[in-house]
Amino acid sequence: MPTPASLSTKNLGERRWQPPYASKMASRNQAEIRISFKRQLALDLSLHNYDLAQARRKKLTTIKPLFSKAA
Repeated sequence: MPTPASLSTKNLGERRWQPPYASKMASRNQAEIRISFKRQLALDLSLHNYDLAQARRKKLTTIKPLFSKAA
């Protein structure tokens, strides 16, 4: 983690350029990660991802492929 002293004006050009909305996108991604469990379960059921919903209901860490029955 760089100290505030190392982030002087001469070092700003050396840092990788990011579009101005990058931090906003990162915070939005964090918010999407924190989507509630019930809402995600309802979303899976509404999208007919029954295997995914079943796995999420059992709070499994591994999720079977959705088309495992066809194979």
